[in-house]
Amino acid sequence: MKAPIIERFEKKFIKTDSCWLWTSSKTSQEYGLFWFDGKSRLAHRVAFEFYIGPIGEDMCVMHSCDNPSCVNPAHLSLGTLKDNTQDMLTKNRFPNQIKTHCPHGHEYAGNNLYINPKGHRVCRTCKYSRKMANI
Repeated sequence: MKAPIIERFEKKFIKTDSCWLWTSSKTSQEYGLFWFDGKSRLAHRVAFEFYIGPIGEDMCVMHSCDNPSCVNPAHLSLGTLKDNTQDMLTKNRFPNQIKTHCPHGHEYAGNNLYINPKGHRVCRTCKYSRKMANI
């Protein structure tokens, strides 16, 4: 017999041929939310704990299917933040990776692109304009 909390969890997703799609509350990025242990938790992390095991401190639960609404334990694995970021970059899912222009419309290309020490892209045209405004 399943624990009542797992039964409640399993009422909140539907199984497709591959993914188990969360149908209840979600974040703005489409990750499922589940009330558990007195707080709202990410459903894919709860699924990992219920069906696979504990999640180590500072570990990410990664989706092999790249579907944030999926809670299928066969699609979930543990990794570090670095692993998760590398996975996003490899699969071209990093939000800023697809941006070709800065917020002011300057293209991130050639001499106009600068990568700062934190790894963020910086528009040199905008950086120069801010510098000149402060003189």
